[in-house]
Amino acid sequence: MLLVATDGRSKSSVVGRILRRGTVTNEERKKLFDELLAKKNSGGLKAKDRLAIPPQEIPEQDATARRGNVSEVALGYTEEQARIEALRCLQCKNAPCVEGCPVRIRIRDFVGAVAEGDYRQALEIIKENSLLPAVCGRVCPQEVQCQEKCTVGLSLKDVSKAVSIGRLERFVADRDSSCGEGVPPLRDEAILASFFEGVSPSLPWPGSMGMDQTTPNSSLRSCHSLPSRMFCSMPPWKLSGPWAMT
Repeated sequence: MLLVATDGRSKSSVVGRILRRGTVTNEERKKLFDELLAKKNSGGLKAKDRLAIPPQEIPEQDATARRGNVSEVALGYTEEQARIEALRCLQCKNAPCVEGCPVRIRIRDFVGAVAEGDYRQALEIIKENSLLPAVCGRVCPQEVQCQEKCTVGLSLKDVSKAVSIGRLERFVADRDSSCGEGVPPLRDEAILASFFEGVSPSLPWPGSMGMDQTTPNSSLRSCHSLPSRMFCSMPPWKLSGPWAMT
């Protein structure tokens, strides 16, 4: 059972060790996930339990290895990490995080879908308003936007302990690309929203240019010569992996 003291610190054997030590092993993370999932499925995962879940640190390249390359330092969440992080969300009825999002993504709903393991649904929700979740999840300043409004961070009086919305957005987009599931249909509103978000103001809608809309690389690579701020101002390692410009 996941018990929480009045100061918000968990008394669960697994979570307690993590909080005291500040690090977590893969075995402890798996036990924590199984414990949280069982409690959620039984309807017993309360707000105080969610607040006690330790924020999930994103894996990074080894410092020695990254000296010899220009790949991304942050490697992205594992599936367990993503679902644990998503379970930290309090699912607020008024969803204040949405007010902090420039394109008004339904953050509560996509994070809830991640917690359920429904990554396709999560991506479909994001794609209602955003064209480039893999990019935005990496480079948007969430700490002064959606995460600044997050009730979890406000409750813990530390924005760095807010739900990591950007990392979850990145996880969903990267997983979809690596699984080869293609891109779900985009609403017209997503095009306009992406313009105001400031990430891709010069990118035309791929379909209007006769480009393949189902393969992320085809659209982006075909637009390589366009004067997009995404291509002109972002270092290559910010767009590595399936979204790389080569």
